[in-house]
Amino acid sequence: MKRVWLALVLVACGSPPPAPPTEIVAPVVTAEGPIAARVDGEPIAVSEVEEAARATGLTPTEALRRLEQERALLHRAAHVSLQADAEADDASRRASVQALLHDRVEAAIDESTIEDTEIAARYRASRASWMQPERRGSVHVLAAPQNDEARAAAERFIRACIARLAGSTDPAGEARAIAAEGAAGRSFTLTVEALPPTTRQARIEEPYLAALFAIPSAPGVAPEPVVTSYGIHAVVLTSIEPAFEMTLAEATPILRRQLVAEHRGAALDALTRTLASHTTGQIDERVAAVAFAAPLDEPPAEMR
Repeated sequence: MKRVWLALVLVACGSPPPAPPTEIVAPVVTAEGPIAARVDGEPIAVSEVEEAARATGLTPTEALRRLEQERALLHRAAHVSLQADAEADDASRRASVQALLHDRVEAAIDESTIEDTEIAARYRASRASWMQPERRGSVHVLAAPQNDEARAAAERFIRACIARLAGSTDPAGEARAIAAEGAAGRSFTLTVEALPPTTRQARIEEPYLAALFAIPSAPGVAPEPVVTSYGIHAVVLTSIEPAFEMTLAEATPILRRQLVAEHRGAALDALTRTLASHTTGQIDERVAAVAFAAPLDEPPAEMR
């Protein structure tokens, strides 16, 4: 069950293909139980599909398609004299498929085949992904009044907090000290919270972001209370991560590897489509529908 996907992993890792064996042996599979499909007359059993689905995490339908592609590749490998060794059937079949994929996909497409003009075009098209805007971290003291009468008290408290924070050499530490103080006699709920670095376009209420990004340097304190739907805030800027942009030269090695992977994927898809066009395949829709309707570990009664 480790055939084509094992070969694909080996190719992707760059392992060199072994030398082709010397004797052709036609692929043979003994199907146990109901047959889900046939490729050039060779059966694919429901049990094989279930095992492939468990091993790969694919859905049964996807696993069946993968098995059909595998059979087509195996037949093609035999036809082009990428032969199998009768004494080591499974290993030589994998080697044959690997050699076919190496010749048609890996060797044909490597980093040297990717033009600089294609890399530049992809960089321009994905320019935003190579940029990071400025991000700012913060701590805020939030007074959430329970009613309109408590609102004035909450605002007075936050203004006093701003004075304390602005006068401290460690405003974030001062905010934590405020959080540790007793809450006796307050007519509002107090929260002190640290927020991770965020951009100006973050999904945070606009008054908070406007105040945070107006503070000139870190550490710093917004000079006025900030009102949001949550309540009244004292905002402390704790850190600034400057904006940066990765240049084309810096992005080129990454883009070159991405484009190699994309081109190889397209070549593999084209190869399997070509092989499929020369391969006779037939799915037993009734068997497949019944078998794949149940969980893999609980085969339906009709299939037992």
